[in-house]
Parts: sequence; C-alpha cells; structure tokens
Amino acid sequence: MSTTYTPAAASTTLAAAAVSSRKDLRPWFTYERISKTRSGKLRSGDGRGGLVGEDAQHGENVAYVHGWDPEAQIVDWRDNASGWDPKVWRPDWETMLEAIGRGECQGVVAWHADRFTRQPMQLEQLIAACLRGNVQLHTRLGGFHQDPTMIRIEGALSWKESKQKSDRQKLKQGTLAMEGKPHGGSRAYGWNQARTKLVDEEAAHIRWAAQQVLAGSSLRSITAELAERGATTATGVPWRSSNLGTYLRRPMLAGLRVSHGQVVGEATWPALLDLGTWEAVRNLLESPDRRVSKSAPRVYLLSGIARCGSCGGAMRGRSGAYRDLGPAYHCETAAGGCAYRRADLVDAQVRAAVVERLAQVNAYGDLVPAVDTSERATVQGAIDELEGRQIAAARLHMRGQITEAQLSAGTVEAEAELTRLRRQLADLETDARRPAAVLRGLAGEADAAAIYDAMDLEGRRSVVALLATVTIHAGARGRQYDPSLVVVDFLT
Repeated sequence: MSTTYTPAAASTTLAAAAVSSRKDLRPWFTYERISKTRSGKLRSGDGRGGLVGEDAQHGENVAYVHGWDPEAQIVDWRDNASGWDPKVWRPDWETMLEAIGRGECQGVVAWHADRFTRQPMQLEQLIAACLRGNVQLHTRLGGFHQDPTMIRIEGALSWKESKQKSDRQKLKQGTLAMEGKPHGGSRAYGWNQARTKLVDEEAAHIRWAAQQVLAGSSLRSITAELAERGATTATGVPWRSSNLGTYLRRPMLAGLRVSHGQVVGEATWPALLDLGTWEAVRNLLESPDRRVSKSAPRVYLLSGIARCGSCGGAMRGRSGAYRDLGPAYHCETAAGGCAYRRADLVDAQVRAAVVERLAQVNAYGDLVPAVDTSERATVQGAIDELEGRQIAAARLHMRGQITEAQLSAGTVEAEAELTRLRRQLADLETDARRPAAVLRGLAGEADAAAIYDAMDLEGRRSVVALLATVTIHAGARGRQYDPSLVVVDFLT
C-alpha cells in the first residue's frame, strides 16, 4: 500500500475541521488488483475483456476522484493475487476492509466490481464495511453505487464468468489427462516445450542422477556434481536436493500421465526413464530408511552396516568414545556396548578387502547375479487379480447384487492389500537393479581401488553393504589392534 495520508496523525485535524465546516475531510481509498499467472506474467481484466495493469487502474481511479474533488487525499491499496480463489489471502484487501469499517475514508473506488473481488461473499463484506463506516462505494466504470444492487449484479456476472472459465479448464485438463497429453504450463526439464522430444543433455543428467540414487549416493552429493557439470533446472537455477528428489519421483519421467495425484495411464510423450528404473528410484527415495534430514552428512563408513560379534547388534561410529583413542565403532546395547574397535583401522581393513574383491577378473559378472523375474511376476499377477476383483465388485454393486456397505468394506481391504503388494513389487524392482547400479564401472576394473576411493561416503557404504557383511568381535580394551577380530564375509 502507498499512501499520502495517515489516519492517526490527522485525527485531531479532521475532528476540528468537521466541527467548523462539516466538510468530510477523510481521504479516498483506491484499490487495484491484478492477478499473476503461473508463468509469472501479470493479468487483469477490465470487466469488458480488456487488460488493465495496476498503474493504469490507479491513474483512472485517481482521475475519477479528482474529477469532482481535486484536493482529495488518496490512500492507495493494491494486491497482486487472485480475486476468484477463496483460499488466496490478499493482505491489502483485508486491511482495507478493516479501515473502511472504522470509517477511515469517505469513499472507496476500483476500476470495476471484479477488481474488488470475484467472490459474492467478499463483495457483501465490502458492502457491509461501507455501511458500518459510512463510506461511499464507487467503481470507475459504474460510478457511485448508492444502491448496491448494480454492483451485486456486476459481481455475480464476474463470478459466473470465472466459474465457467474454471469449469472449462477442468474439463480441458480432464480430457488431456485421459488422452495422456501434457497439461501445458512451463517446460518440463528433459523435454522440449511441447514435450514431444527429449532434450538429450538434460535427459542424460536425469538418467545419471537416477543411477546415482540406485548406487546409494546422497541427493546432496548428486546435486553438487550436477552443479560442477553446469546443469541447472528448466528455469536456469541450480538443482537443490529437495527439488531433485521431488522431480525424480514424478511419474512423468516414466511416461505416465497423472491427474489429481493419481496415475491415469500412459502419456503421449517419450519416457525419460524406463518404468522399472523409475519405480526403483522412487522406492528408494520414499523409503523411511533413507536419510532425509538436513543435518550433517554421515562420517563413518560402517555405521549401521557392521554388526557386533557378541550380540549381533548394530555397530555405530562415535568420536572420542573411549578415553583418548579417537573415533571408534561401538556396539549399541542397553549395557553400554560389548564390542569396540578404532574406526580408522577397521575402515582401512575393510577397504583393503573390498577393493581386492572388486579388482578380481570378471568380478562384475560374478557379483551381479542374473535377475530372477519369477517372484516379481508372481506379485504382479496378484496385483492384477486383485484389481480385477475390485472391478467385478463394482459391477455387482451397480447391478444391486451387493450393498454399498459391502462394496466399501471390500474396497478398504483390497486397497490395503494392494498397497502391500505394490510396495513388495517396488522392493523387488529395487533389489534387482541396485547391484548393477552400484558396481557399474567399478567391479572388475584394474583401477578399482582408485575408483572406490574417489566415491563419496554414501557410495562406498553402498558398495560395502552390497558385497559383504562385517562382523566386529569383542576383545580386551587397550590391546594392540587385532585384525582377526574384524571379519569380512563376502556375500557373492
């Protein structure tokens, strides 16, 4: 809001002038509103199909007031928000209504009724505030609305226009969704504006990021690498962990069309990721076991991976855990732990064993087993059968053969089972794809040690967890490090 008048500062002057001359010395309020589109461009209607910006509205409103009172003081209120959506909060509108209700102006003017609002309920609030404050209600196009009937009609017509436009847009979006077509809007990263072709360089970045997620890398490290590569989002800003994680979970990447948060079928645009890869990535990103906090990243290679040889509990890295011996792995038990080993020495021993295994000839073929699709096919078959039963139950309900209560109870039970089966299928898809993603370009390479050492901590942790179990056995504290108490058993 911009103003040339302060009610509190002028209250004494106004009171004195009112007694002497009875002239209304209160200022005039002008209100301008313009809506911002998704693209960031501004739009505003003049009530007749034209476009009028905030400054143009203001100029006309001020000229309207000064047409009969050139000395009138003006308090200008503005909002850059929708007047149709009741969920949108307009700060200047709300504050102005309160000031009008207190009688802090002699009149309020907007270009047209729909510049005040397109909601009949809000228009009634404005009319009521004007009555309480003894304030005149004007529009540049309609003049003085001493009888609010006409402005109510204008407001109702504006509401009807917005409602019809909203209904048309919903119908259009629903049709586009069922046809698998894009909904328009800003360009999606990885495709051209029309979403008919892939942008090769962007698609390569997303595919690389997906493989890094499968390989166990953190979103933090992935976005850091994307920044080094000079990759930015479709709007030209650097990728952040949060928006990359959200983007990688979008069904659009797998060529699926979504409407109201639900996948409704295949899309017309080319898929950027194959369905299995996307499902595995989404499963990993949505897993409750995945670290999603914004706290400091992990610093211990074997935290949560190594197990205690005495009780089988998880070993955790901890700094300064025992006297002055530095960071160490401890068994976390109620009794305070039954195993302890220096972290640096354990990490070095495990690294040596892992890189030796990685450098072996044909290690990639040995370590990445052939994918067994039989279990996935069984689970998918169970999903298809259950979905078929749901359709059959709906048909029985339509024929009156089962009640609505029976259909509802069966649907709740079926949806719970479908959720479980889909999670199981996603887990199987992830388990099938992770080994190849983790070991690609690493296993069987002559310089496997250098490649492993160059990986970030999350990546090295994924390699260790995939290849081996690490068991740390208890021993006398303070003794010289005994490598025999740290056992690395390879899983393949």
